[in-house]
Amino acid sequence: MIWFFDGFLGGFKKYGWDVNNEDKYVVCEKEMSVIRQMKLLKDQDHTYRSISNEISKSTNKKFDCGWVFRILKREEGTKLQCLA
Repeated sequence: MIWFFDGFLGGFKKYGWDVNNEDKYVVCEKEMSVIRQMKLLKDQDHTYRSISNEISKSTNKKFDCGWVFRILKREEGTKLQCLA
């Protein structure tokens, strides 16, 4: 039997999400805005390497192209949120 749990079980949290007091994931708007920017760049046919360079410049945090790939693949099924 397989059990599904939509909460935090320990380890590293997902980028773009925070963990509340009840060990449930909640959206982190600051990181989610970076993910939205990644999605927009990918929709404009940028490569993962060019996205990582662009995001690294804008956030002053090193984003590896493999990390960008994994984040975008994980978020592939979700829609863009609040494009303001």
